[in-house]
Amino acid sequence: MSPASNLKKNTPNLSPKETQYLLKMRKIAEDPSKQYKFPGQDGGRFEIPLVSLDKRENFVFNVCKRRIVLTCSYQTRTKNTGIILARLDFDQGHRNPDGNRVGCPHLHYHKEGYGTDAWATDEIPFEVEGKSNQEILNSFLDYCNVEKLNIEFNLFS
Repeated sequence: MSPASNLKKNTPNLSPKETQYLLKMRKIAEDPSKQYKFPGQDGGRFEIPLVSLDKRENFVFNVCKRRIVLTCSYQTRTKNTGIILARLDFDQGHRNPDGNRVGCPHLHYHKEGYGTDAWATDEIPFEVEGKSNQEILNSFLDYCNVEKLNIEFNLFS
């Protein structure tokens, strides 16, 4: 399948170099004093606006946890284009555009020519097996170069 056939009309696109540059860029919360609660047993979601240290780039960090399918996704995306730079999913595997299957958990990433998050890998660059939601979240934030966020965890997070 060619990249062009998978790309939606008017979908923003980044080169691999631009994607890595944005992913490696240091990011902080727009409002470091604001506190967020990690979703508990009933699921939920929240979004944290982020900015680069020089305040030139805007990003959004999302957490979504659904009780019904027991999924938990963490994602960092650019605010202006909506391109997902990285998303960690725990729900179920799927097929990439080339037909190859990825297991679960898996890490979505932007691939030039394929829209925002069509591709994923189950080769996650940090440990997730046997880790708590808080440990996984912190590892994902490190991977995305996001400085510590004010997220409160509880017993059921």
